[in-house]
Parts: sequence; C-alpha cells; structure tokens
Amino acid sequence: MAHVLFLPELMEIITEYQDGLNKWTMELVNRLRRVHLSTYQLTTFLLDDIAPFHELYPTWFTYYGYAGLEKLVAYRRAFRIPLLYYALIHGNAHLVKYLEIKFDVPIKEKAWLLASIYGHVSITEYLFKHHAQSYTIKVMDNAALHNHVGMIKYLHQSGLAIAPTIRNTACSRGHLQVLKYAHENNLGEWDSSGVDAAARGGYLEILKFLHAHNYDGFGPSTMNIAVLYGHIDVVQFLHIYRNEGCTADALIFAAKYGKISLVKFLDENRQERDLRRTLKAAIKHGHVDVVQYLLLRHRLEIDFKAAKRAASHYNQSEILSMLKSKAHDSCAIQ
Repeated sequence: MAHVLFLPELMEIITEYQDGLNKWTMELVNRLRRVHLSTYQLTTFLLDDIAPFHELYPTWFTYYGYAGLEKLVAYRRAFRIPLLYYALIHGNAHLVKYLEIKFDVPIKEKAWLLASIYGHVSITEYLFKHHAQSYTIKVMDNAALHNHVGMIKYLHQSGLAIAPTIRNTACSRGHLQVLKYAHENNLGEWDSSGVDAAARGGYLEILKFLHAHNYDGFGPSTMNIAVLYGHIDVVQFLHIYRNEGCTADALIFAAKYGKISLVKFLDENRQERDLRRTLKAAIKHGHVDVVQYLLLRHRLEIDFKAAKRAASHYNQSEILSMLKSKAHDSCAIQ
C-alpha cells in the first residue's frame, strides 16, 4: 500500500485542497511567464507571444472565474500587466475593468497604443470613458495604420484630437476605407507625398480615389516609382488617366530588374526613354529576355560595339554571344 503515496494522481488531488495553485493554473502561469513586455513587442508580434496563454485562458476562466483570477494575481502581482495587455489584445473590456478596479492596474498611453493596434471598439469605449486624458493623436494614426475604421470613427465622433497624418498613413498602407472616412469628414491634413506612397505600395484603388477627388501629388515620379516596384496595373492606370508621364528612368528601372512586361509596355506606349542606359542596365544584370526584346525593337538604334563591351565587362557571356550573333545578322542584312 505504501506505493500509493507516491502516485502523481494523489499529489494532484492533495494540492487541489491547498492554498497554492493547482496543475491547470500552474500551466496558465507558465504560459503567462513566456510573455516578455519589452517595448518592441507593442506590435502585432505580441499577439503571437500571448497566443499559448489565450488557448487555455477562456476555458480556465469559465471554470474558476474572478476568484481564480484573484488567486493568480495574488500568486504574482507582476502578472497584472501581461493580463492587461491580453485583455486589450483580445477585446476583453470586462477584464480591463476588473484589473483596474481590483488591482489598481495603471491605464496610460501605452494601453491606448496597444488598443489601437487591435482596434476593438469595446476597449476604445472603455478607455475613452475612463482614461481620455491618456489619449494622444498617435493613437488615431496607429488605428489608421492598422485599418481600424470603427475605432477611428468612434474617436472622431467622441471629439478627440485628429492625427494630421491620417490620410497619408491610409495611403501608405492601402487602407481605402480609412482614406474615404477621413476625406468625407475632412480629417487631417494632406501631404502630396501620399500619392507616391500609394504608388510604391501598388495600391491602385487608393490612386483611383485620389485621382477622382483631385488630390495633388501626381507627377512623373509616381509612374517611375510604380515601375520600380513592379506594379504594372498602376502604370497602366497612370498612362491612361493621367498626363504627367514618367522619365527615362522608368524604362531603365524596368530593364534593370528584368520586368519584361513593364519594359514592353513602356517601350510601346511611352516616349520617355534612354535606350543606351536601358540596354546597359539589362546587360549588366543579365536579363537576356529584356536584351532580346530591345534588340528586336531597336536594332537600328543600338550601338552593338558598346553593347558587346558592356556584356564583356559584366561577364555576361550568354548576352555577349547573342549580341555577336545579332550584330552578324545585322551586317548580313545590310
């Protein structure tokens, strides 16, 4: 019978009736300990860090309730802050309220900023009603950054200060609904750099909206940037609906990065080109298909000697062989 005293199951039963934490709660504690609240983690990475805790907490809380939570915090008071962050991330306003009232957890700007990453309106309502003094315009800009239109609408309708950068933030991240809301309610200030930011991200719907509402900022750099980042749909839109054009750099960018579809579109539809630099860029970076296309389209304009020197200089043997062959064919035709 003595061996019964050493059974793990018996130990678990005994601990259930002690003042310490049971096995289930200790597992929750271990998962909470893994959450390190360094500054850099006030981002979406914190959601991943706290995910193991979230897998267990809802079921645990259903069983133990606030009495279990009180025991958990009594075990280690430092758990108050990660529990607060957990509540902010998962939109648990009741837990936020409980932690603040029961354990005097401080609610400051950092709580607002974390809330703005995840955008739960219930949390926003609680923070506004009880901690509006900790709000800063950075909160709204953060909400725009993460595409939380509902939160932005609540903050705006509650009379809180508007981030002047809200429209540009929406453009740089491609958040059309945020841009529309800001535009319709005349929120923030417009900086013309927002157009090129949208082109850089390839946010065609944003650019269509800016174009339709006569926002300033469109220029040759807009198409150049769209080409540089490989957004052919943006380039096509700008070509059809805008008249700012581009510069010769656009075709050079397309050739340099081997974007053959863009090379073809620009070469066939735009007049801005520097053929020598474009061909050299394609040769230098070994884009055989681009070189072939340029030779086909501009055989009579190409300086084959200079092109072969470039291919030799950049050790592009395949391109060099092709140039020699094309040069021979050209001479034969002549």
